[in-house]
Amino acid sequence: MNDLTTPDYAIGDHDDRFDPQPDPLLRVPVDYPRYAISRAPDFDVDPNRILQIAGIDPELLKDDASTFTPQQFSRVMLTAIMVMRDEMQGHGPSRVPPGTWYIMCHSIIHCDNLGDALRRFCKFFSLFENGIHPRLTLDGESVSLSFYMPASKPDYKPEFYALEALIFPIHRLINWLISEYIPLNTLSYSLPAPTYHHRLREYFLTTLLQFDAPVTSLTFDRRFLQRGIQQNKSDLNRFLRTGYLELFTARYAPVGWSSRLKAVIGSNLAEVPAFEEVAARFAIHPQTLRRRLAEENTTFRQLKVDVRREAAMLLLRSTSLSIEDIAARIGFSQASAFTRAFKEWAGSPPYTFRANHYG
Repeated sequence: MNDLTTPDYAIGDHDDRFDPQPDPLLRVPVDYPRYAISRAPDFDVDPNRILQIAGIDPELLKDDASTFTPQQFSRVMLTAIMVMRDEMQGHGPSRVPPGTWYIMCHSIIHCDNLGDALRRFCKFFSLFENGIHPRLTLDGESVSLSFYMPASKPDYKPEFYALEALIFPIHRLINWLISEYIPLNTLSYSLPAPTYHHRLREYFLTTLLQFDAPVTSLTFDRRFLQRGIQQNKSDLNRFLRTGYLELFTARYAPVGWSSRLKAVIGSNLAEVPAFEEVAARFAIHPQTLRRRLAEENTTFRQLKVDVRREAAMLLLRSTSLSIEDIAARIGFSQASAFTRAFKEWAGSPPYTFRANHYG
């Protein structure tokens, strides 16, 4: 009988036969392994000891230009977890014992669909009084998974790595559960942008990144909640035996052209590149790209409208920026033109929308 207090990804039990084949071009910036071991002294652990067990030369972490393979980073993270006995590697409001992720995964694997799995995920972590509490909310055709800091720890101030340690694994886990990549409409962080913030768009293919937001959250299309769970207990056991490696390497159904172009458009709404330039970025002929978008029942012009609408609604709901500032941010030279466009999108002017949805 397995001891449920011991996670199946323990360092000594790792089985390389289950390692997924990684993308050779996928690299992890040095910031991540640095953060993974940075709190080790709080546990009376020498950070270099963690690197030694993980087979990593400490000199690599001194070079800001260093990058790591997914295998190297997952090894560092797993070693830090097991040595510190904390799945948040010292970055959470309280210690999360090794095995918590394992038991949570087993608690959701038998759910019928993703919506049920996420509700159970939220209920599971609500049991930890001093932990970070996830909450699932519906808003029209979108659904948001938000992460709230515990009221019992008012002095806890998370670092950016702590927020990523929440969002990245759960996003990759829900992709794995339904065997399909879920593009994010919005990815919001309650902290200022880190130095490597440009990489976040690459990792999540999100339309809009927001920093200094009221709460850390990820938002995606509500239709994904009805997707059936495609994995079973045997699949989960194999998944867990790879440690965190499959979270970095697993590939799912291809992301559509609409999502790819929305990510490009959302990266700089004030200066959206021309369609021909976007096609060149993807090394595809413009006419071919137009056909691909037509197959998805959309156009480049419509995607620009969609992204601007989503960005405007988010900024009106969650910031106190003036109408003029929001108009400029999303590519309108005049606030009056933005107001007219927004009224067509939402059926009311922006100030009325803000009054009804702010906060």
